Amino acid sequence: MLKDFDVGWFEEPVCPDAIEDYCELRRCSPVPIAGCEVLTRRQSFIPWLTRGAIDIVQPDVTKVGGISEQRRIAWMAYDFGVKYVGTAGTRPSASLPICRWHRRSPTPIWSSSSTGVPMWTASLRSLWHSRRTGD
Repeated sequence: MLKDFDVGWFEEPVCPDAIEDYCELRRCSPVPIAGCEVLTRRQSFIPWLTRGAIDIVQPDVTKVGGISEQRRIAWMAYDFGVKYVGTAGTRPSASLPICRWHRRSPTPIWSSSSTGVPMWTASLRSLWHSRRTGD
């Protein structure tokens, strides 16, 4: 159903630690699957990347150990051909340096508590804007 609406990605579609469910969903979904916001260390991303559980990795800079660690996760994602969309909880500016650096990063996203706009809406708007403008 989401494919018909040209949705950019389906974020955290199942329980955030259910890697088997992510793998299965990714195999059959025409819409890219995003996740991993709840993971806390670079090493915890390895199974998700090696098993092909996600199309878009979303490390939260406030949970993974800061900008340097988030950058390492972005490098790992790049090595596996996975897109990177950094999140930063209620501090969106914390992800911006990496998004500017990482060429596979479409846009940073953040929670609604910082912007007053739901996270998925902000993400979809950013995708729409980037498609319209070519950014």
